Amino acid sequence: MKKGVLALILLGVVMLWSLQPAVAKDIDDEVAELKARIEQLEKKVAEREVHARAVMEDRKALSKIKEAYERLTLGASLTSTFQVTANRDGKDPNDGALSGYVEIGASIGSLGRLYANFEGARGEGVPRKLDVSERLGINLPCLTGVNEDVDPRGDNQWYDLIEAYWEPSFYNGRLIFNIGKLDPTMWVDGNAVMNDETTQFLSNIFVNQIAMGFQEGIRVYAPGIRVGMRPTDWLEINLEWFKAAGDVFEDLFDHPFGIWEFNLKPNLGGLEGNYRFYGWYDGQEHAKWSQYNPTTGTVSGDAKSSNVGFGLSWDQMISRNITLAARFGMQNNGIAGRVASGALDTAFFPYSWSIGGQITGAGWGRENDVLGLAYGQAVTGNDFRNYLRSQGVINPAPYEGHFEAYYSFALSEHLAISPDIQVISNLGGDDDAPTVTIFGLRSQLEF
Repeated sequence: MKKGVLALILLGVVMLWSLQPAVAKDIDDEVAELKARIEQLEKKVAEREVHARAVMEDRKALSKIKEAYERLTLGASLTSTFQVTANRDGKDPNDGALSGYVEIGASIGSLGRLYANFEGARGEGVPRKLDVSERLGINLPCLTGVNEDVDPRGDNQWYDLIEAYWEPSFYNGRLIFNIGKLDPTMWVDGNAVMNDETTQFLSNIFVNQIAMGFQEGIRVYAPGIRVGMRPTDWLEINLEWFKAAGDVFEDLFDHPFGIWEFNLKPNLGGLEGNYRFYGWYDGQEHAKWSQYNPTTGTVSGDAKSSNVGFGLSWDQMISRNITLAARFGMQNNGIAGRVASGALDTAFFPYSWSIGGQITGAGWGRENDVLGLAYGQAVTGNDFRNYLRSQGVINPAPYEGHFEAYYSFALSEHLAISPDIQVISNLGGDDDAPTVTIFGLRSQLEF
């Protein structure tokens, strides 16, 4: 029995030994196949890792682009105006003008904000023709202006980088600096009713005060610095310094123009208001009226005098739909103006004032519409009237009066159409000038 069992064991061992090469070969084949599969899997994993890294890099790039886009603010506007005058000595010119801008702002984190504004225009508009030369053979332009949106230089076509500045801020926006090429009226002499020629009144006198030698009713962009302070919610303080010669970057500290403004901001039962008081100093060289000879129209001596002035701008909501406004400005009554070639190049009148108001269309189911009404005067003064006599005006008037009314139809969120009417009395400071009526139509597309 034992011998039989031993024989069987020996037989099994022999058989297994004979099968070893085949089994070993099968195992080697399976190991090789498994190794190939592992290599394929490793290759696919590596490819997927590369793809995953590419996806992550793409996501990071997209995130950076999105972050940069969120830091940007973009805006664009296109304004067209058409105006026709009546009762102007038999000649009724009709003219159009087109203007537009593109603005770009960018947050730079803790360093503040960068801003640039590109603006251009085409067409001189009515203001270049609105004078009394037809009747008197002289050129006395409208003192109060009829379209602030046209180019003040009289260029038929122009474009420019009108603003470019850095704006760092501190203490949660309570202290702000603006450094670069600035608009002097951006933070001073503002008004909720009378401040924007593209959406509100067109006339210069209803956009900013015009008894200011630096502007003369014309917006001038200049290199400078502004400091804005908001110590409390009801008080805002603005200090500004500019190169008075406008867009000139040479000799920046010669002939400066400085402005200070205090703005009281009451909130009367939810009805907001602004009570602005400001003064200014113009370091440009001016002639005094005492140097001006009305007989010859010339200026004697050196024109070395600076100019100073004061102004106020007020607006107050009296209901949810009605806002009232007023503005007053004055400058040194003894200053005649600036001189070129021994004669007055620009003559100054001493005072200007305006009152106005706006009503939204909420009361008649058009809450985005606005009706605006305003009246103002450029007050000439005795010396300015003597100047007018020297220019050929027989009966100088104590003022030029200006009335304007507009209605802004909001056709969509981005488009408005505004019919406009203006009535000017004592045009150019001439008491004998006919009353001029100007009919206008403005379209405003804004994004």
